[in-house]
Amino acid sequence: KSFKMSFTSDIWGAKATVILDTTPPGEGLKIRPLYGLRYLGIQEQMTQIGTFNASATITDLTSVIDSDNFNNLYGINFGLQAEFVHRWFTVGVRPEITLGANSYQARVTTDRFVSQTAPVRIDEISGMVFAPDGELAVYGRLPLNDSVTLFVSYNLLYATRVIRPHKSINYNVNTLLGTPISSAFSAKKVFESMMVQGLTVGGEI
Repeated sequence: KSFKMSFTSDIWGAKATVILDTTPPGEGLKIRPLYGLRYLGIQEQMTQIGTFNASATITDLTSVIDSDNFNNLYGINFGLQAEFVHRWFTVGVRPEITLGANSYQARVTTDRFVSQTAPVRIDEISGMVFAPDGELAVYGRLPLNDSVTLFVSYNLLYATRVIRPHKSINYNVNTLLGTPISSAFSAKKVFESMMVQGLTVGGEI
């Protein structure tokens, strides 16, 4: 009779970086190595709600399939910051690589999947895997005076070995003579890469 699906992604993080400034002051090309620590959290949820009534011959049966995944990525960060500094502007690029791990959790829930009286079924898996990440920032700065600077930055984040809700569902039911009698849905471990990109425009005082 009807089907509805919603998919949400929440991404946040924190990073502490040390930039080794060994270049002489003044204009020109500046290349500075950097290192530090990074944490990245990725939580995603996919919920499917369907109503079945056998072409209006039975009472509406509304079933729910919910998949909720949580990734905690953390590790040691390495990279460099290359800038061309001019008195009127600065342009730069900052590639970084994070060597670390992903502590993940996946949960699959079904509710009333085969009948009105079918109970809620929950299955969870968790673990930890090696998961390197990469980030690239390309930016420009325009100083208005000694205290105020405008900037624009493009950032690309590439995370490897992330568990995601649309891949972590094992669609399965228990049957009797071919007739579904109970949900046997479970969470399965499937990793894939994930890319996040964005543009930032702002100012610094």
